[in-house]
Amino acid sequence: MAIAYGESLSEPRTDHTAEAYSQYATNLLIQRIQAGVAKADNISPIVLTMTVSARLMGNDSLWNMHINGLVAIIKERRQQNKLELLPWLCDVLILDAVNYILGYPRVYHCTLIDALENTSQSLSEVARISDDLIKMRELIDLHLLNHKHTDQNRIVSQIDVLSIKLFNEAEILLTDGKPNVRVFAICVELLLKLLWPPLELQSQEKIANLVSNLKTNMNQIPFKPCGIYNDFTSCPIMLGAVSGVKDTPARQWCVNTLKTALAGIRLRGWGEPLTILEKWLKKESMPMEDIRGLWKEVADGEVPLEDELAGMCVSPFSRLSPPT
Repeated sequence: MAIAYGESLSEPRTDHTAEAYSQYATNLLIQRIQAGVAKADNISPIVLTMTVSARLMGNDSLWNMHINGLVAIIKERRQQNKLELLPWLCDVLILDAVNYILGYPRVYHCTLIDALENTSQSLSEVARISDDLIKMRELIDLHLLNHKHTDQNRIVSQIDVLSIKLFNEAEILLTDGKPNVRVFAICVELLLKLLWPPLELQSQEKIANLVSNLKTNMNQIPFKPCGIYNDFTSCPIMLGAVSGVKDTPARQWCVNTLKTALAGIRLRGWGEPLTILEKWLKKESMPMEDIRGLWKEVADGEVPLEDELAGMCVSPFSRLSPPT
């Protein structure tokens, strides 16, 4: 109900109504848990849905509160030795890791990773690689913004070492048995291409194959939390679209998936769906310029924010050239 009211822009009071529904849902859940009438197996998915809802609403304080609630649930289930749902939660976090790397996590948070320690070897690997990729992005930003920095050679050397290390680790994860882990590995390789073109480990043919495999593995994932909202905010799908070879079926699938999600949200009454992503799209870091260009293509001139997106597409973080 909170999201439904948040989508409706016809009346100024809808924001307050959305917040009221969200707070009511939170209080109701807390009361049922305290009263012992909530079924333990249902709590985690409910709180997870509320966490995604808070992200879509742009309510950071509420989002952090739900993250803390999930951490408390995980700790309680560990104490009671009720571990059945934890692997499922690990799979959801792996699916959201690419969003975390690019600064728009729906449910991924370091405290959740810590709470789930030793639950999933795959999640541990994904978390470590994610942190290394974030470090690499920071080094690239430093390299781009400080061309006269006295340590440029050292910074470039660190990026080179990290990029090769991450590529090799992604290659190993591509053999994992779970599609969500393979999606993560594919996205790591696509990100490396976008972030650091000097890494000449990927031919155009391999990129096309990676995006095709991304489509295949995305379709094999047995769960899709929050439906069209998951697709609309999915960084893996966005990466497939910005990396894919033009006019190939796999890239078109990525673009069409985003367009379908955009149309679905509009049909639910949200007049300006890109407001969900607006704050994130304004970030000045690699590869956000490519993603802003993608959303201009997806919006196809029909979204009110198109003019604003056009103004946002010039960035100091334009595509890199190999260091000379």
